[in-house]
Amino acid sequence: LAQFRSKPASVLLGTSSFWEGVDVRGQALSCVIIDKLPFEAPSDPVLRARLEVIEAEGGNPFMDYQLPHAVIALKQGVGRLIRDSEDFGVLMLCDPRLVSKSYGKVFLNSLPEIPVTRNVEDVERFFKSVALRQDESVAEVFEISANRHSRLLLPMIERVTAEAGISVAQCDAIAFGQGPGSFTGLRIGVGVAQGLAFGADLPVIPVSSLLAQANRNRSQRVLAAFDARMGQIYWALFRADADGTMVAVAEVGLSEAEHLRLSAGSWTAAGPGCDRYREVIAAHNPGIRIDFIENSFPHALDVARLGADRYDKGEILPAEQAAPDYVRNKVTR
Repeated sequence: LAQFRSKPASVLLGTSSFWEGVDVRGQALSCVIIDKLPFEAPSDPVLRARLEVIEAEGGNPFMDYQLPHAVIALKQGVGRLIRDSEDFGVLMLCDPRLVSKSYGKVFLNSLPEIPVTRNVEDVERFFKSVALRQDESVAEVFEISANRHSRLLLPMIERVTAEAGISVAQCDAIAFGQGPGSFTGLRIGVGVAQGLAFGADLPVIPVSSLLAQANRNRSQRVLAAFDARMGQIYWALFRADADGTMVAVAEVGLSEAEHLRLSAGSWTAAGPGCDRYREVIAAHNPGIRIDFIENSFPHALDVARLGADRYDKGEILPAEQAAPDYVRNKVTR
């Protein structure tokens, strides 16, 4: 448990004993995954005896004992996620009985009032990250939020610079994801990057968000795609050169997923656009092996590393030239 607290990127697997008494506060625990509803094992002789007594007295063993005790156990497990008023996170309940059985509502109604979704893209939109590269190391901070990025981004930057023991003014440059992506998200990211650069008199380094996605899922050939809404995707194709660097082999495109064509061979496909249109992409590229990487999205860590490489090559811009790459504007003009 101490190792888990000290390593935020780690995963801790727990048995039933972890339902109570485990206290991990703050960023060290941001996601609790419960694989199935915590009903007691029906093979337990003590449980069987209790149920027999309830039935003999005219009661309903399931509704009078098994369900109430499972609800209490679930609430205890969920309590591992939120330990104080400053904690935040995602709760994943994997048991299909929550929606397939009538008693599933009893479990859901017992939990605090929180947003509920079965769409992984809703969860992905909660994630926002910033990263800082210092020498050969990279520091990164994640937040899970519901459309509060404009309020959280600056505190996150303060946190990551504080952990590195430097100020923004001591940085060499500010790298930012320039898109493509949602208009609002890009405006927030570029606006903050530009404002910090102006304030600290630093250059900026725009990094393609699709290239950052490709670097997160490095392979010999990569299709990176984001959902562009309106039935379309932003996409780009990349290949790995001799030293493993991802190089674009096609300009960033905007089209319906069924119009995307891949050349013969094997491809790795990643990004929210690939998640949403996986079946369409596969159906319109028959005979081509496509390995889909599910639930993957670019991190600030990838932007920081790509930005550092460009800084070393002198590929920097003055702050006033920081601008998002909307792509859709280029297509519609």
